[in-house]
Amino acid sequence: MKKIIFIADFFADQFLGGAEINDDTLIKMLASQGLLHSKINCNMVTKQFITENTDKLFVISNFASLNMNLTPFFALTDYVFYEHDYKFLKSRNPIEYPNFKAPREKIINYNFYKNAKAIICLSEMHREIFFKNLGTSNIININCSLFDDDKIKLLLTLRKEKKSKEYAVIKTNNPTKKMLDTIAWCEKRNLNFDLISHHDNNEFLKILSKYKNLVFMTGHPEPTPRIAVEAKMMGVKLIANKKLIGVAHEYWWNQNPDQISRELVKIREKTLKIFHELTNGK
Repeated sequence: MKKIIFIADFFADQFLGGAEINDDTLIKMLASQGLLHSKINCNMVTKQFITENTDKLFVISNFASLNMNLTPFFALTDYVFYEHDYKFLKSRNPIEYPNFKAPREKIINYNFYKNAKAIICLSEMHREIFFKNLGTSNIININCSLFDDDKIKLLLTLRKEKKSKEYAVIKTNNPTKKMLDTIAWCEKRNLNFDLISHHDNNEFLKILSKYKNLVFMTGHPEPTPRIAVEAKMMGVKLIANKKLIGVAHEYWWNQNPDQISRELVKIREKTLKIFHELTNGK
């Protein structure tokens, strides 16, 4: 059985975004199973590091800061992608193309993806977009971002919070979250909305749980996103373009929060099984 080295631009103790929270959940799961060897930031990866660890399974998450001249050396190893967006495009965003399919000449990192043992996507929409653009046979869907037991318990507890406020909008500097467009949409409809934020994810969820509605706009097809699942679990209505929300097309989306919580556990268990198989060479 191979041990896993997890590679990412940032980890949750460095930057707390949805991808990093998701990665952190997976990393802790892998560690609890004795599968994790170590984790390393992309900008710390070197040729020597790769060639000294060819007996490991590399799990590559976001890799914007990875030295792409190193990609040929990953051919000496087994590696998988744990995807959060669409890094087969320079923009990491296929929204400008009809049906999310980019022209062949716009595709990058094709061989890097093709030679991976697996490309793990977070929703069927996410998987379909990858397949449309790459056409490789190694693309799989785990049906959602990963949530640990403590987070699931918190979300179900917060569902009981009195929804005394009307509309929430996430305060963010991330351009793909379209905060200014969301504000303009609310103002046009004279909605009573608040901008909400908090550096601690649990505290942010406590704030959001007091609202009846979350207005969420996005500038790219969202593989999950976590906030959609969190809102649904807390009984907060998600106002969004569902065509761009990956999990809104998943088999469990229309279930109630208790049912969804059980599915999230099953998704976790399925994901662990996948990684056990990958470390055993399957």
